[in-house]
Amino acid sequence: MAQLTAQGYKLKTQNEWYDEERQLYLDIDADWNLDPSTPDGLKMAHDAEAFSALD
Repeated sequence: MAQLTAQGYKLKTQNEWYDEERQLYLDIDADWNLDPSTPDGLKMAHDAEAFSALD
């Protein structure tokens, strides 16, 4: 989610959304296969794109 700071309005980038969701998956299982060719990897990429568009 975007933040309003003393420096102004800061949006999360698509990569930041992706990295955050990736870490959530890895916190559950460090060996989770999150390669972009897997269903979970594709879901993460889609989520990051959608979240950054909504931000």
